Amino acid sequence: MVYNSKLTDDDSIQWFSNEKDEIRLLIDKSGRIKYINPVMETVSQHIVVDIIDQNLLEFIHPNDKEKTIENLFYLQPPHSFTPFIIRFLRKDGSYCKLYFASAELSERGWIQAIVYNKNREKEKHLKNDSIINVNHPLFTMSDSSAVIISLDGRVMAANQAFEKLYGWTLKEISDQFIPIVPEHLIDEFNELKERVTNGGNVVHYPTFRLKKDGRLLPVTLSLSAVKDDTGKIKALSSVTHDRTEYLETQKIIEKQKELLITREKVMSYITENIKEVICLYDISNRKLLYKSPSYDSFWGVSDEELLKDPMQWLENLHHEDRDKLIEFHRATDNSPKELEYEVKGDTEEETRWIWSKITPILDETGTVIHHMCISQDMTDIKKRDNMLKKRDELGIIGQLAAGIAHEIRNPLTAVKGFIQLLNEETNNAYSDVILSELERIEFIMNEFLMLAKPEQEAIMKKQYINDLLKEMIAFMTPEALLNQVEIKMELDQGQPIVHCEPKQIKQVIMNLVKNAIEAMPSGGEVRVTTRREDGWIAIDIKDQGIGIPKDKQVYLFEPFYSEKERGTGLGLMVSKKIIEQHKGKIRIFSKEGSGTLVQVLMPIENKD
Repeated sequence: MVYNSKLTDDDSIQWFSNEKDEIRLLIDKSGRIKYINPVMETVSQHIVVDIIDQNLLEFIHPNDKEKTIENLFYLQPPHSFTPFIIRFLRKDGSYCKLYFASAELSERGWIQAIVYNKNREKEKHLKNDSIINVNHPLFTMSDSSAVIISLDGRVMAANQAFEKLYGWTLKEISDQFIPIVPEHLIDEFNELKERVTNGGNVVHYPTFRLKKDGRLLPVTLSLSAVKDDTGKIKALSSVTHDRTEYLETQKIIEKQKELLITREKVMSYITENIKEVICLYDISNRKLLYKSPSYDSFWGVSDEELLKDPMQWLENLHHEDRDKLIEFHRATDNSPKELEYEVKGDTEEETRWIWSKITPILDETGTVIHHMCISQDMTDIKKRDNMLKKRDELGIIGQLAAGIAHEIRNPLTAVKGFIQLLNEETNNAYSDVILSELERIEFIMNEFLMLAKPEQEAIMKKQYINDLLKEMIAFMTPEALLNQVEIKMELDQGQPIVHCEPKQIKQVIMNLVKNAIEAMPSGGEVRVTTRREDGWIAIDIKDQGIGIPKDKQVYLFEPFYSEKERGTGLGLMVSKKIIEQHKGKIRIFSKEGSGTLVQVLMPIENKD
């Protein structure tokens, strides 16, 4: 007989029975009665229509409502069920006593309760003062290890799950002190018993229990009181759950967490401390998914600027490299690739060389979806390679200069002397031309010797730089006038002093002024100025010549590079080497069609 057509298989229809001594109740989450069996009709005098969909608390005696709510409606983990007795309102206005012996939750969370009529004497499943139902399926068939113990700790009943978990049979331990409590935890167990007998709760308490074979077992313990009709505690119900598998799982999880944390820390240390930039790009959406912390400083672009214009960093690239780099990043082939390109700085000296490598990341279909890009600043490596190359070149030049000095210098001196004697005897018109060319050969040879052994005969001393400039400008003025060039000077009035080898500095000034004159074949003006600049004395030599193309400026200090028909390509290189040995700097600023400025910076010496 089905009393509610709304019940489904989910509510375990088979659980319900028409057994005449057991009352079956089904109550939903809000406390409404969804099912009663015929026994309940007989006991309460209510028919189904009177009770179904009515709240259970409406039939409970006012003094028993709090107990009902506490023991029945909190029937969910971590709360355990405690049997109790309430007074139920019958149709004739009287109350009958109902003993809620057991209750459990259905799949949909409804309460399935087995209740007995305490006014009858047919509760044959109960023993021990009619309180402990050790034959009930909820006790005997439960997967949870359960044992009923007396208040002094003796075993009164145990279910099959208990025997399976701990190894003891009820026959072996009946009426004995519960053997599963280890000796070192007896005090703890007694404290928990006292807590329950004083009205407290023990729910899922983590502890250890002893198996028959002597092994300790990690468990959770739920301890509750078993009371009689008067509310007096008659026994204790102990339910334990094996936590071994849980703890092992927790250990695995903890190890995995530790491993993940360690990996995250390692990755964090790597990405935060390496100079290289690591980026992850979304190819289809052309979006930057990840960038390492060094990205901002490497490219000089902040997050805010990047959000406004994701392509802003391309502005620093040289035009010839920009298209190559865009194509490099947008390629969808699945092979790794590398590219080296140049990034502009604020000045020519700050130009950087960047190397980037892209590793494609594929999806399950083999399509490239992401690019993992690593970029490295190669500027220092480039500079070092160039320095090694120059050093090798200078070594070759040095060897060549030594050979020239040995093979040419002595015969050159003899030839020069005989030409001078010949000129005195014959007054030959070509002697001056020959002597001039011999002096040019001698000058070239001296430049070679300076490259080979620039420190040779270098006697450093303090010198007024303005005096050296005046002396050299006076020496170069006749040559300038022959080329229709006027030399003007604007010298610092503070008489700056430098620590130098005067002959070498004179050679540098002569080379630079000579270059300025030769840059103006139609004449013009060369302006020589000195000024102080943060502890340096700046010597500026500016011409009004044709200027130097930008693509050729990087080669100006290379050996044997010259735009002049009669140039050796050694003058600027020699000058740079001399100034660097004086702990100074030499820089060239030029724009095609607007002349050239050569700036020499030397540290100022204290007058004292």
